[in-house]
Amino acid sequence: MSDAGAGQHGPWLERGRAATTALTETWDGLAQVTSELSSAEWARPTECPGWDVKDQLSHVIGIERSIMGEAAPEWDGPLGDHVRNDFAAQHEPWIAVRRSRP
Repeated sequence: MSDAGAGQHGPWLERGRAATTALTETWDGLAQVTSELSSAEWARPTECPGWDVKDQLSHVIGIERSIMGEAAPEWDGPLGDHVRNDFAAQHEPWIAVRRSRP
């Protein structure tokens, strides 16, 4: 049985390297842009109801951590009126736990 190039050699190795490079560039870019934001800019509302700029970045962090297999943080506080389905309720704790952080 063939592994179709998976593992230590073959085209999947190069695809993994390319993905790693792209993710590194993305996270470096986000870090650079967000390091320059003022408190007022972090707090600006976005087009996502109930979320500001900080919430947006927290969402991206939460999605990435979920993809890596990390469980969502414990949160028993209110989720907000903008949370209207189970999918949103599963992701909101990633954002909610960071709201009090500067």
